[in-house]
Amino acid sequence: MSAIKNNNWYNLNTTRKYPVDDGATGVDDSGKLLPATVLSDINVRIPKSLGVGVMISSVVISDTLVSITFLATNHPIIYSAYDSPPAANSFAPLFAVSVTKPVVPGTAYPISPFVEGVAGWVVFGDGIGKNFNGRFSNPTQSALNPKTCRYYNDMPVSSIGKINAVNKLQGMITLIEGKDVSIKKETKFINGKDRTAIVFSLKDNVNQTVLSDYIGPCDKRPESKNCDKVGLEFLNTVGPDCNGNINIEFLEPFELALFENSSEGMAIDYPVGLIDACTRGKRLPDETGKLPSQYTDQCNPTNEADPDSGLEGSAELPPPISLSSSTLECIDLPACVSFDYENTPFWQVIKGSFNVTQEDSPIEICGISTLRSSSSIEIFTSLAGYSSLSQSSSEPLYGYDQRTVKYTDLKKVDRAYRALNLSQRNISLWYNCGYESTESIRIITDLYLVPGSSPENAGIVLNYRPNADKTSDEYYVVEINKNGSALNIRRFNGFTYITAASLKPLGIATDTWYRLEAIVEPSIVVNKTAITANLYSIPSMSLIGSVNTETSLYRPSTGRVGLTSNRTQAVFSFFSMENI
Repeated sequence: MSAIKNNNWYNLNTTRKYPVDDGATGVDDSGKLLPATVLSDINVRIPKSLGVGVMISSVVISDTLVSITFLATNHPIIYSAYDSPPAANSFAPLFAVSVTKPVVPGTAYPISPFVEGVAGWVVFGDGIGKNFNGRFSNPTQSALNPKTCRYYNDMPVSSIGKINAVNKLQGMITLIEGKDVSIKKETKFINGKDRTAIVFSLKDNVNQTVLSDYIGPCDKRPESKNCDKVGLEFLNTVGPDCNGNINIEFLEPFELALFENSSEGMAIDYPVGLIDACTRGKRLPDETGKLPSQYTDQCNPTNEADPDSGLEGSAELPPPISLSSSTLECIDLPACVSFDYENTPFWQVIKGSFNVTQEDSPIEICGISTLRSSSSIEIFTSLAGYSSLSQSSSEPLYGYDQRTVKYTDLKKVDRAYRALNLSQRNISLWYNCGYESTESIRIITDLYLVPGSSPENAGIVLNYRPNADKTSDEYYVVEINKNGSALNIRRFNGFTYITAASLKPLGIATDTWYRLEAIVEPSIVVNKTAITANLYSIPSMSLIGSVNTETSLYRPSTGRVGLTSNRTQAVFSFFSMENI
């Protein structure tokens, strides 16, 4: 057989690795060899910013389709013995070519780029007649010969816009002069070289009054110090950027938030109290010979208030609530408030507004209840809608599968407690004198979020008390939040909410009943309090999520507990509280 003379370029390439580099193995991740007859040629143009090499990522040849994908790499395939070790592989999708059969060998097919600035074509060989499926994860397997790729410098100007502005002008841009503004192409000496530049300037016009047309808001010239009131120009020695902004970065553990009305400033919170900084270990005598026992322990004050709370003694709260001019009797714990009666004794609205509405959870645990206990359960009514619960065993009182206990009061109907105000916090506190501490407690409520009153949220108030100056309130809240789809433990520091712990996304929905449980107990860490929040679905009582935190800012635990929503409507079926 005579030899072929002047063989076609594409035919020659099917007898060698090209366009795959000779230094590449051509072996895919499963050990199969990529046939040289699959590709005859490649020619692509690529911006230099995308990488320094191109490799084949996958090859799929089926009965109906031929598809090949390519990646950009951050280093070439072959390294000299004198080269330093290459950086870790970094791959970026570059382009692909997918053609339905029949495919004509020796024909250039355009590529489909994944990024702007990439263009070119691919030529297949007669090897596409056989099916093949291969994956390549390293340039040493499938890097292309450098001759197949031509790199070019990126455009020096990719967009025009104000510094730090989100929106920029891109693509083909036409600059149009204004009434007083001139736009010209000129040569300017910049950084030691003559460069072509676009120059913006004011037009020469004897009739223009620039100082009045472009004057600042104060109607004078601040840089000349002739404004009636000179605005802030520096914070200490720090000046603004070109947009007049000074960006302040707060490092951990500082927490920053706006005031509640988002218009009067910001609050900076440092979540570490005195108790975290105190030293309780042994201390050596000082230079005057004072012994360790002679020091005043600042971490163990004689009063009942926790030193890191900033309060002197117990918090001052509003006076006890009275009914018919007489103070109500205490309701012993464990207790359950059904809200199934029109009156709500013991409850005092501190902020916002609440009312009683005829709607209820399908598994309310007081009033008409289902309680999990194989032992006897006694329920007695001390006031309308209130019950004190006791049981002869130590099993949990709360569950929903064995025994049903019913009230017989004829005035009772299914009702719930509804937060109403859309412009401020809604807070209603339970002023029962049957509890003295908000620690070592469990509180449970069934609630749902009313749609259309964003931000949709609702929760349980823990340890509501005044701040040190008695000018604002402080408390913790365990809440669900639809906007963040989250279960949160948050602290209101007198100005704003600070998130202490959060679990998301949970798929929180409106018009859906949930059971929310808050557990507060002493932490194993000295002088810290542990708060746990659990969220359950209704009626299945499946656990949706649980989150917890430990804090030294909770004590003194002498505040009140209650229910809350923040600028939104929410419904609470009942309120249950017990000691743990």
